[in-house]
Amino acid sequence: MLVMELLAPEDGWVMFYGLSPDLKQQLHGAVVDALGKVHAIDVGGGARGVHADLRQANVMARLPCKDAAGGGGGGGKDVAGGGGAGGSSDSKPQVRVMFVDFDWSGLQGHTRVPAFSRMRLQGYGCGCEVTQEYDRALWEHERVHEPM
Repeated sequence: MLVMELLAPEDGWVMFYGLSPDLKQQLHGAVVDALGKVHAIDVGGGARGVHADLRQANVMARLPCKDAAGGGGGGGKDVAGGGGAGGSSDSKPQVRVMFVDFDWSGLQGHTRVPAFSRMRLQGYGCGCEVTQEYDRALWEHERVHEPM
């Protein structure tokens, strides 16, 4: 089953790629937490999934109104929801994280880096098996090395 949702800027959604370096650093932990939750999902028969293309362009964040990329707008309904990275019991607005672009995703142990992709991580060339560790390492690489 494919489920789609519009992640519109007027509802507070922004692409991680477009955030300021300071905000990216602040939200890094929320993305890692959300990825951990996604990786823990049993997709059937004990299998776990992998994203395989976890670049900044494929991560969306829904910020509280005051933290939106433009500095003030981004308002919309319920921009302070718990969602993918939430879960805190305090009243502080939570950031939501969504991962997009599942073209390369699949089951761990059955998914490979596409033959046409550029090698971003040492040891993970074309045709290599994609693991959850690969997803985490690619996200860390994106954090350290700004996308080109």
